[in-house]
Amino acid sequence: RSIVLGFVVGAFGFGGNCKENAWVPIRVTVENNGPDLQARVQVAYANNANGQSMYGAEISLPTASRKEIFLYVYPQNYLGRLTLSVLSGGRELTSTPLNVTCIAGQNLLIGLLGSDLSASSLAGALSSNGFARVTSLQLADLPDRSQGWEGLDALVVSGVDTGAMSDAQRSALKAWLAQGGKLLATGGPRWQETAAGLGEFLPVELNATQTVSDLSGLQDYFQSADAFDGQAAILGVGKLRPEADILVEQNGIPVLAQRAFGFGTVYYLAADPALQPLSDWGGMGNLYGNLLGSRAIRSSWLNAIWDSYAANQALSALEALGLPPASSILCLLGVYILVIGPLNYLVLRYFKRQELAWITIPALVILFTLIGYFSGFLVRGVRPVLNRLAVVQAWEGVDEAQAHALVGVYSPVRAKYDLDAGESFLPYPFEEANQGFQPSHDWLSLEQGGAMVLPDLLVESSGMKATFLSGSLPALPFSHNLVITLRKNIPTMSGTITNASPYTLKEAVLVTPNSERDLGNLAPGAVQNISLSLRSGPQGASFYNQASQFSYYSGGSLQDIRHNALINAIRSTRQQTGDKVDAGIYLIGWLDEGLLPTGLQGQGFDSVDTTLYVMMLRPTFTYQPGPLQIPPDLFTWESSDPNFSPYLPDYWQQSTPTGGYVLRFKLAAPLRYHTVQALTVTLNPSSYGSAPSPSAINAFLWDWESAAWTQMQGLAWGDNHIPDPSHYVGVGGTIRLRIDQNQNGNSGQSWNELQSSYVTLVVEP
Repeated sequence: RSIVLGFVVGAFGFGGNCKENAWVPIRVTVENNGPDLQARVQVAYANNANGQSMYGAEISLPTASRKEIFLYVYPQNYLGRLTLSVLSGGRELTSTPLNVTCIAGQNLLIGLLGSDLSASSLAGALSSNGFARVTSLQLADLPDRSQGWEGLDALVVSGVDTGAMSDAQRSALKAWLAQGGKLLATGGPRWQETAAGLGEFLPVELNATQTVSDLSGLQDYFQSADAFDGQAAILGVGKLRPEADILVEQNGIPVLAQRAFGFGTVYYLAADPALQPLSDWGGMGNLYGNLLGSRAIRSSWLNAIWDSYAANQALSALEALGLPPASSILCLLGVYILVIGPLNYLVLRYFKRQELAWITIPALVILFTLIGYFSGFLVRGVRPVLNRLAVVQAWEGVDEAQAHALVGVYSPVRAKYDLDAGESFLPYPFEEANQGFQPSHDWLSLEQGGAMVLPDLLVESSGMKATFLSGSLPALPFSHNLVITLRKNIPTMSGTITNASPYTLKEAVLVTPNSERDLGNLAPGAVQNISLSLRSGPQGASFYNQASQFSYYSGGSLQDIRHNALINAIRSTRQQTGDKVDAGIYLIGWLDEGLLPTGLQGQGFDSVDTTLYVMMLRPTFTYQPGPLQIPPDLFTWESSDPNFSPYLPDYWQQSTPTGGYVLRFKLAAPLRYHTVQALTVTLNPSSYGSAPSPSAINAFLWDWESAAWTQMQGLAWGDNHIPDPSHYVGVGGTIRLRIDQNQNGNSGQSWNELQSSYVTLVVEP
């Protein structure tokens, strides 16, 4: 019988949308009406080395069968055209081109899962931010791997039966939330459908409906001028989870609740926005904008690409790639000179056969050449070596940790290997061109039986090839009982941290946005007492801006070099991308054990493992009576410009962009307060060169009542106390600060004059 094969692209990205520098999911349906077939479904694009970058999956297609799969593509630079094809036995059976346009990484992409809400209405509500795109989705469009969710910033679920989600989709959703995703789920009369597959994520354990007379609490919270006029609303209600927080309540009933999930957030709106009174309420724009209209807060070390120079240093720090000790070389040369010279002469003279020198000298040369060759062979090894470098991010209350890894394959001889990345990891190129990674400058990643494999990895003698990996690992059990005590003066944090894992966390450090505490080595079962002040400094924590105390070493061991280079690889990237948000409290340290499942198929190998393990901690809060001071440590932040942050090291001088840049501060944890007593904006000048005058800059605060920028008057270095502070504090304790150059005040210089700029708040609970 002839082959009758067809395929359909069910979904590309999210509703045809994708993000630059993020995995792109492609849902493909393949149908075979011919004989049984073993096939490869793949998508490919031309790379910078005149080869093909290909991502595929091997599948079995019996006759009269139909299969649906997801392919995952990592775009290198600009991705304009893809080719989707089906191959069997090395022969292309069918193909089709795909034209691709991905939006810029700093823009928002929001998915809408619900038939009763329109994407256009939601997009219109977010349009004031100028960078949001909303796309309608079906359940089948949701990827079954968390990497495929990277391009999506937020998901709205309303009136959809989520019980039809697969276990793989639910697991991917959980990992995406932990990595910074935002989920907004709605209730109302159809709360059971929404909660069917999302119950474990929601802040409320839903069990009934209840009617309230109005939703004026939403109007007050989001500072909307539109009133509800006493219209009743049906709410989906239940028991609040212990780790959740109520943002809005009506008559003692939670209307809007949130739950932190790793770097992400799950919001639950108890009413249905497609029904009255929300369907005609003019404040929905404020609601969507405040909850979904900004990028999620995530740490900069989770960037997918590391600094290539520092990463190569870490890869090359292997004993097999190093030179033999100088003492060994000198010893071998000394023995060689002694044997071929005096010893050879004395032996021949003893036997009175000096004429044999013309035989013994070449023989000794050959012998020592062979000794040198085999010595070098032993030094570089007889088995391939995997140098596995990883940064693992874990979160309190989340059982899976995210891992970004760089794996180098060192080979003592010229050979080809099949690199098995494991079931939960996806490989992507280390360098833009990746020349010679596979024959003909190609890049091929295949899914085989659930595991991702890089076949025919070509490595020259004493050479190395490397690939990035993105995936997840089981989280290690670190626990704590840290408590932050808010008071009228500087808050404190106290409690204990316990290592309940079977591994020693070496050179552990407790890092806050503005400080760090060296904890030493935490052995299995170790308990570390913590007591520190959350006092802000002008440069922030040195972990972010300077040489961290545990990343630079006076020693020169290969392990020290790998640690140092790995820290530099992730820190250097921080200064080159917009993902520069370093908020939160973290336990950070080194693991020498191999956590990655990456290996070589059908081949023995040795491994060298270096893992930077990061655990995000969420302390509880206690409050003393009276006004409460909220320091910069308890604010998350994001910047409108990738080159600027609240803490700018002196050596990182940048020209201020036209129009300045905006820093957005928001309370890291929900805190209910009645009034804002004081707002302080702290500005510290750069110590690079001569100290500038405060008149070198202009500073503005966003007035939430008038919806306009207000220039700060009488600027001074240090603390600036703001009159009428409540005008400048929005929903969730949000404060927006704009910094611009005053060309008249700095003699026309355009570089940034600030070393740091942050806020402190005093509220009455």
